[in-house]
This record gives sequence, structure tokens and C-alpha cells, in this order.
Amino acid sequence: MVTSARHPDLRRGTGSGPDGARVGMPVAGVIAVLLVVLTGGCSVGKSSERRTLEVVPTSSGAGSDASAAPSGTVPGPAPTVASGSAASDVARPSGGTSAGPAYAPEGPVMDADRFWGLLAGLPATTEWKLAKLEGRLTGLNDSDRRAFGRRFITESTALLTWRHIQAAEVIMGSVSEDVFVDFRSWVVLPGPEVSRAFLTDPDSLAAVGPTDEEEIGMAQVFEALATELLWDEVAALYAEPLGDSPKDTYEVLAQRYPRLAAAYLPSPAPTGTPWDSGPRPIRRRS
Repeated sequence: MVTSARHPDLRRGTGSGPDGARVGMPVAGVIAVLLVVLTGGCSVGKSSERRTLEVVPTSSGAGSDASAAPSGTVPGPAPTVASGSAASDVARPSGGTSAGPAYAPEGPVMDADRFWGLLAGLPATTEWKLAKLEGRLTGLNDSDRRAFGRRFITESTALLTWRHIQAAEVIMGSVSEDVFVDFRSWVVLPGPEVSRAFLTDPDSLAAVGPTDEEEIGMAQVFEALATELLWDEVAALYAEPLGDSPKDTYEVLAQRYPRLAAAYLPSPAPTGTPWDSGPRPIRRRS
């Protein structure tokens, strides 16, 4: 895994631009990105600047939620939120395997059932999923939007481990820091069945994984929608991955993730490590 320059302020843990201006993508910007994607006007998410992985400190901004307001216009019961650690109701991998680095939310976290409910019933394609989700999130009040964003960060950082990075590398070669955030966003977007299966068994993604890199690139819009009001906390998505940084060869990775290798590795398989050969286009073989 290597870094990219998409979020330099977040990697420093500041979350702010020049003169204290907040770094972020407002909803209007998200809509503009969606319009460009839907009309085929650009290629999103292809990182060109790649450097050696840096240690990424987690931000601990001073923001806090306002008092809970009445529920928004999204149908269904008001979100149930919990304070404290957000990781308690994230399914943990079996066999003693750790999930990602700890994330300490700075306010209420949306109940997992409510979070997944907001992602349920979305259209099949990534771009229309995002367009429909934007409408649902617009119907939430600010407090609920922040609670949704904290749940998103919780689910994403649970996947921030080197074993999950290696699974992504089998699919698309070496991944930059920001591309792996997009990759995790893509995994969370379909719902708990895909996300929790990948958490416990990264090789499970072979059956439902992406068909091209554009799907991964568009998932950055999901991150922007989810974290629009959380720029004091979003640096947690760019934290240092849990575990030791391995440099295993493709031959070793194919043995560790046989289903992903069968689905994504070209024939003949690349030699050396993903770090040696860099990123690859996503091409499903099966």
C-alpha cells in the first residue's frame, strides 16, 4: 500500500485548508461529481501519484454534536444512536483475528440496523446507488447525518488491516492510501452481507467483487456523502493499517486468497510483489 495526494491535510490530521477553511465536499459538489460520472465525462479514482506508505495519525478534533433534533424525512423509525466506542457491534473476525485500528467517535453513532437500512433497496449499479443514497441522506437532520457518518467510519476502519489490503492487491495490484479508502467504501455500500463477509474472510469477495476500477473510483462519492459533516473525524479513514506491513509475492497471495486469485489474477500471474509491479486494471476472469 502506498500513499496518494488526494487528502494531504487529512493525512496530517488537520482536516483544514488554508486560513482554517474546512476541507471537504459539500452536497452540491457530490451532485456535480455524480452528474459527471453519470454522463461519462471523467474517469474517477485512478491515483497517479504514489509514494511510500506514511504513518498516518488519527485526528482528534474538538467538534461535537448539537442536541438531537427531530427525525428527518426519511421513512422509518428514528435512528438509534450510542455513545462511546463504535466498534462493539461490528462483527469481529473469527479465530482471534483483529479488525482494523480503533476509532473513537466524538459523538453519537448510528445504530447498525438503521445504518444498513438506509443502504438497503438501492439500485444495482454503483452510480444509481449513490444518486438514490444522496436523496435519502438529504432527508436526515444534521445530528443524524453525523451519526450515519460515524457508523460509516466504523465499518470502513474495521477493514483497515494489511490482510484486507492484500486482498485488494490481488484484485487490482498495489493500492494507494486513498484508493484503499475508496475500495473499502465500495465494499460497505452493498450492505452488511458483503461487508461483514469481507471482514471475516477477505477471499469471499471473489463472488461479488468489482468488475472494473471505475466502480471503485465512484465509491469516493459515498465517502463524501457519509462524512460531509465530520471533517474533524474523517482522518480515521486514513489511519495506519493494523498489523505488520508484508511484502508477499503474488505466488504467496494466490495461495492465501485462492478464490480471488482465480477470479482476478491474469494468466500467467505477475511475478514479484504488488509493490514491484504497481496497480493493475481490474479484470474479472471468472
